[in-house]
Amino acid sequence: MYLNIFQWFPYEKTNKVVKLFPNNKEKNNNIKSKNFGLPTNGLSYFLEFPKNIKEKTVDEHLIFIATKDKIKWLNRYFSLEDLNKRLIEIGKNNVVSKEQKTYTLIK
Repeated sequence: MYLNIFQWFPYEKTNKVVKLFPNNKEKNNNIKSKNFGLPTNGLSYFLEFPKNIKEKTVDEHLIFIATKDKIKWLNRYFSLEDLNKRLIEIGKNNVVSKEQKTYTLIK
């Protein structure tokens, strides 16, 4: 199974969806064990409140997509709809799971 993680920024006008994993430092997304964790290799991820948001809170989303085959994804998608179109191209038989988790950033 191959894991791909995307971050969705609904408040952005373009490039609303960005691929987080796999990436340049964490290239192997073939999950062979239930004991898989991120970040790997002593790396870390961090969150930053967007500069263009005037509100005190903002919601962002992580989208986890697991597939049977290794799929070539773009690093950025203009919209969530574009990512969903790619999922349709891949086909239901190849998608093992798709989960979305929402989190709130506070200024």
